[in-house]
Amino acid sequence: MNLSDRERFILHSVSASFVITDLNNKITLGKVIDYIKNNRCRKLSDVEVIDIMNDIKDELLLSKGIWEDFGRDNKIDIA
Repeated sequence: MNLSDRERFILHSVSASFVITDLNNKITLGKVIDYIKNNRCRKLSDVEVIDIMNDIKDELLLSKGIWEDFGRDNKIDIA
């Protein structure tokens, strides 16, 4: 099974967000997003990339509650 460009973009952008943290802000997320789009997800338009990023943001905001519940249920400070 192959990943769609949308799935590939989500995979790389989320994993890159972890790498950027390790690089002490020497590179911006915007630069990484452009690099992913131009090298791994060429079929995605700029509008599609923005839509995906907004979808990811919405999902993270909507799922905050379950992670708080998870932390509480497992006695872990998620905040």
